[in-house]
Amino acid sequence: MEISIPKKLGHIWIGPLQPPIEWMQSWKDHHTDWEYTLYDNEYLLSRRWRAQSLINEYYRRGQYAGVADLMRYQILYEQGGLIPGADSRCLRPTDELWTTPSLFTVYENEEKKPGLVSPFLASAKGHPYLDQILRRLVRRSSPERLETPWKSVGNQFLKRAISTQPPENLVIFPSHYFIPKHKESPRYQGDGPVYCDQMWGTTLNLYQKPDGVDIEAIRKEHITILEAKLS
Repeated sequence: MEISIPKKLGHIWIGPLQPPIEWMQSWKDHHTDWEYTLYDNEYLLSRRWRAQSLINEYYRRGQYAGVADLMRYQILYEQGGLIPGADSRCLRPTDELWTTPSLFTVYENEEKKPGLVSPFLASAKGHPYLDQILRRLVRRSSPERLETPWKSVGNQFLKRAISTQPPENLVIFPSHYFIPKHKESPRYQGDGPVYCDQMWGTTLNLYQKPDGVDIEAIRKEHITILEAKLS
């Protein structure tokens, strides 16, 4: 099947906890002809980011979802492809969804969270709206004014951005495509397609700390490396 985004599949996993390897592997299993990349702590520290000061602040706070959202926007802009949440388990291939050279996301839940969308899921390379989002974040945000990630760089931020400056070629999928079971509502029971299960790993505190690792020492080392990128 011909698709219009690069066949680049990736996950972002930042912070000290162990990644959900089984869930992440499910995406690779259903996308065997896609190039796969894990964007982890090493990748985060290996380069400079457009929203570096915001990334540094969220990392310092231990709010890794904010780091991941800011990385996501830039990676999708630079490379295109598909970056599903690491806390989701793929149930079927998604190739049939990517039929236009566009920008893709999904509603969080039409009933419980009307208008809220997840951080962008997939994109063609170089989508101008991703560049616009990054410019807006860098220009209007400062580290000391950042609120929780979903407000300042994630779902609520994107709801405001999309409502005030709607992008061209944006596709917003129904929530049941990627979030068939919201944490605040029953599981979807309709006839529409379901491509993955959302596991709510952070919300339900499902991740484990690695054994024998000084997490705080590693965090301090990472913060030092991140801060050096601003000098």
